[in-house]
Amino acid sequence: MKQQKLTKTSDEIIVNLRQGGKKAVQEHVRGLEQLIEHYSKEIDEYHQRDENKKADILAKKKDLVAKEIETFTSKP
Repeated sequence: MKQQKLTKTSDEIIVNLRQGGKKAVQEHVRGLEQLIEHYSKEIDEYHQRDENKKADILAKKKDLVAKEIETFTSKP
């Protein structure tokens, strides 16, 4: 069930980016940048509570989001 929802959400994002052009990509990148900020704050909170495994998981997610931003912003 969760996998189906993720797949549907991913498909919707792809369609939106293809149809929305440059503006849609810019908005998507802004959302990803906000997600990185959110992850950074959560990582700090987990470290403060000595929940290092959770912090590591979020750090990996943050790295993936950063790579996605790089994909959208790098010039071919």
